[in-house]
Order: sequence, then C-alpha cells, then structure tokens
Amino acid sequence: MAKRNYNHLFNGLVLTDAMNNYFKFVIGLLTICVTLTDSWFGIEMHRSVWIRYREMATKNDALLGLVGKAELVRVLVRFIVIFLAIVAVCVTVECEMYYGITSGSQWHYFWTHNFYPYLISHFRHVYHLLHILLMATNLRQLRNKLCSMQLSGVTERMEAYRAIYGELWQINESINELFGFSQALNIAGSFAQIAFDLYWMYTMWMLGSNKMDLILGFLMSAAKSHQLAMEALEVTLLDMNCADDARMGQLRYLFLTQLLRTRIRLTAKDIFDYDYTLIRKFVIVILTYVIIFTEMSR
Repeated sequence: MAKRNYNHLFNGLVLTDAMNNYFKFVIGLLTICVTLTDSWFGIEMHRSVWIRYREMATKNDALLGLVGKAELVRVLVRFIVIFLAIVAVCVTVECEMYYGITSGSQWHYFWTHNFYPYLISHFRHVYHLLHILLMATNLRQLRNKLCSMQLSGVTERMEAYRAIYGELWQINESINELFGFSQALNIAGSFAQIAFDLYWMYTMWMLGSNKMDLILGFLMSAAKSHQLAMEALEVTLLDMNCADDARMGQLRYLFLTQLLRTRIRLTAKDIFDYDYTLIRKFVIVILTYVIIFTEMSR
C-alpha cells in the first residue's frame, strides 16, 4: 500500500510542506537500511561481546561479567520496566494517531509510511539501552571490588582488577563499534523527526505528542548512569590511601594512567558522545530547522 501511494505524501502541498514530508520519509527509509545493514555485518562482533562477558564471569564466579545473579535480576527488571513504559506510551500514541485521522487522508498516508521506520528505530534504541545498563552495572561492580579490597594480597588483586578493566574497555569498544554508525544516524534521525513534527504542529496549529522524546530520555539517562559509574571508579582509586605501601601506590598510578588513556565512554564512532550535551546540540539544530521552514512557508 505504501509503495503504491507514496505520492500522497507530497501531492497537493506547498513546497515547504512537501519538502518536510519528503525529508522525513527519506530519513526514515535511510534509517531502516543502515540499521539492518549494520546489524547484519555486526553479528560476529555482537557474539564476541557476550562471549567476553561469559569468559569474565567464569573467571570471577559471576553470571555476566562481574554481575552476580541478584544484581543481574535487578538490572533486567529495571530494563523490562523501562521497556514496558516505552511500549505503553508508543501504543497509546499510535492508537491515538490511528483512530484520530481519516482513512485516505494525507495524515493517514503519513502515518502508514513512517510506522515501520519508527518501529525499527525504537528497537535499536532499546537494545542499545540494555547494553549500556549492563556495562554501567559491571563498572559499579568493579568499583565495589576495589572498595572491598583487604590488606592481605591487595597487590595481586589490584593487578587483576586492572586486567578486568582492560577487558571491560574492550567490550565497551565493541559495543561502540556495534552500535556506532547506525546509532549516530538513528539518533540524528530521531531528532530530525522531532523537528519535522514540530514544523507540522506549527503549520497546522495542532497539539501532538512524540514518543521518541521518552525513548531518547531513557537512553540519555542510562548513558549518564554509565558516565557516573566510570567517574565513581576513578574517584575510588584517587581516594585510596597508599602512603604506607609504595608498590600499591605504583599500581594505583598505573591504573589511573590506564583510565586516562583508555577511558570507557559511550561514543558513536567518535562522531559524538552519548550524554546530555548531545540534546543541547540537537535542540539548536531543531530550532534552526523549524525557524527556517516557518519563514519559508510565510
């Protein structure tokens, strides 16, 4: 149906309105292609992430990386709650759109063409969210291990924890590589979709809701939790009292140097970092787009 009637997205519109629909349709289509292609070629890397987690768990008598059963259950429960909240909001918005628009109208075709790009984009965001939550939990567990070190054999454990950090860094880099380019386009496309919707809300003087705001909010919140876990690990090392143990002080210095050189952070192939500054950058772009198209429509 969408293939036969795609011209309904553009026919009968003024130039700026047609351009707005065209950009949204093309970005949605591009998001699908890049996401599916990236997922296909990243199968082996994705498998390697879980293999490394399993190997680390075997060494440390845990269930996933450094995470034990009880902590893993808490993480999964939190993820399921977030997932259900996203599903509930998305279903509500889609039902509101489906029953609130006239069949055969331009809004009907608009909804039909963009439903599947939205769906795939949401699933990609949510799956990335799971990986971020798991990595943040592993970083917190490593910090807990550093905090609970005993005086006996502390040197050996510090060396082991440095090795664990190196393994977590490799896993995190694999996650960045796995979700990097597609998520960079996905998030940029998501903010672009918000800009397109804001333009329609302005031109048609109607109220609307955008479930993408909620998903991006959860994603940025999880990324902030990931960042705080990394900062807490660094603070724990800095607060260690090594005045009476020269060897311990040397190992702490090496560990801090390792954190500085190979910092665990969430990036999209170094295009941008996942943090709240990302929202500020895209808000500026969104407002610029809306202002330009609003002026053009006048």
